[in-house]
Amino acid sequence: MTLFQVAAKRRSGVIAWAVLLLSGGLVPVALSAEDAHKIVRDYAPLERLASDSVNAFSLELFRILAKEEGGNMAVSPYSLDRALAAVAYGATGETRTELLGLLRMIPSHPFRGNAGVHYPLSLLSRRLARDRGDFSGTDMMLHAGDLNLKKEFIEGAEALYGIRPLACDFSKPGETVAAINSLAEQSTGGMIKEIIGESALSPASRMVILDTILFTGKWEEAFSPGDTREGEFQAADGPMTVSYMSKSLSLPLIEIAGEPAASAISIPFRNGEWEMVFFKPGDLGGFLDRLVPEAFCEWMDALDAAKGVRKRMKVSIPRFSFAWEAKNLREILGRMGMGRAFSASDAQFGGIADGERLYLSDVLHRTRIELDESGSRAAAASAVVVAKSLAVRTREFRLDRPFVFIVRHAATGAAVLLGKVAKPLSE
Repeated sequence: MTLFQVAAKRRSGVIAWAVLLLSGGLVPVALSAEDAHKIVRDYAPLERLASDSVNAFSLELFRILAKEEGGNMAVSPYSLDRALAAVAYGATGETRTELLGLLRMIPSHPFRGNAGVHYPLSLLSRRLARDRGDFSGTDMMLHAGDLNLKKEFIEGAEALYGIRPLACDFSKPGETVAAINSLAEQSTGGMIKEIIGESALSPASRMVILDTILFTGKWEEAFSPGDTREGEFQAADGPMTVSYMSKSLSLPLIEIAGEPAASAISIPFRNGEWEMVFFKPGDLGGFLDRLVPEAFCEWMDALDAAKGVRKRMKVSIPRFSFAWEAKNLREILGRMGMGRAFSASDAQFGGIADGERLYLSDVLHRTRIELDESGSRAAAASAVVVAKSLAVRTREFRLDRPFVFIVRHAATGAAVLLGKVAKPLSE
């Protein structure tokens, strides 16, 4: 089946990440079908470990991006985590150490070898894929036909992350880019129309690992459009008029002490597996400094405990929709500790293919989110480019100043989308 045939058949999705490998390799380990089944059947407690690792990486990346971006922004580090994990599966030496450190991936499984590091994330991915309705995902490895992929890498990538290889012709970058973007558009329900431009591919291009995920959540209790009213929102550069959707709901609520103080609620989606957490801080910049893994875990534990003592309140949330594109992700990820992977001379990816050397040349990411009375719909697309060396009382929770939101899998705690709203505009 050709890339173009596959592109015409992919189902709708909402977040797309791509890893472009332009020559070189990943360190694999043989994984039998029996071992792969054991991952799913016997080691469910590791889902939470993977969730904690994903969240730690997510929070660090989100804090950096949110501080550098003055306006609205949203990022899905979960999908980037999976794409980089596939790359890390074949990394060796210091490159592997840096990638695993960035992703907080540690050996935590009785099976020996490189795959043991990846089992928890594999389990989490499989768990999220099982909870159909709001969330789904697809994965694909698009590679040059003459790339001599290692059998162990192909088998490991498929067993751990469901990534299957598909040959394509990188000597025709226009056609290949068009097909990749068509696949991304279809797998994000039309929300992300382009992941990559033709300039990102060259004769040295060797592989693209594409990971797409979809989130389309309907509120457990929908807001009525008839109750939506205009109101004032205190943006950083002055007040603005926005449309607030409002409803009386019984929700978990926590008050976060300290400086700056904040409050938070979580609103469930219809299938019960997913929720959207809203943080209303007194000062957004100061709150971002506090948003570290230890504090986040404490707040989420408190919010989960508060589900047993829900408070009745009037909830007023501004409608918003926006698209966002990350800038300088290569530079940011390098600062976070994976600089060696971007070096044509120092990168060590010897386990993907025989006879070639790879390095990561760029990381691209685009997102779009829409929130209204019925629920939330979000999409993201990313590309990692790898090149060849060349009390019971009624109260109101009103989001009337800049706030932070998180789309979270309630059962495992995995945050799949994080964002901030500086101005709740509709684009």
